[in-house]
Amino acid sequence: MFTVVVFFYIVSGALGVIGLESMANLANLAMLIFLILLITWLYLRYSGEHRNLTVAIDQLADLIWENMLNQAYTKITEQGVKHAIQQGMSSGPSRGRPDNKKRQ
Repeated sequence: MFTVVVFFYIVSGALGVIGLESMANLANLAMLIFLILLITWLYLRYSGEHRNLTVAIDQLADLIWENMLNQAYTKITEQGVKHAIQQGMSSGPSRGRPDNKKRQ
C-alpha cells in the first residue's frame, strides 16, 4: 500500500508540473484513499480487531502488486540492467583500469 501511495504522490506532482491540474487532483484523491486504507490496515493490524477487514485489505494490496506494480517494477529493472550492460560494453576494457605499462 505504501508503494501505491508514493506512486500516486509522484504522479500527482508530475501532472501538476505539466499543467494537468484536474488529473493531478484525481491522483491526489487516489493517494488519499490508499493512505486511508494504509492507516486503517495499520490500526487493525495493531489492535487485532476486524480480522476479516484486515485480510480484505491484504488481498487488495496483493492484487495491486501482482497485476500492476510487479510488472512495472520488473520492466524498469530489466531496462536498468540492459542500460548498465550497454554502458559497460561501450566503455571498453581499459576504462577504469590502471595502465598495463611496466614500471621502470
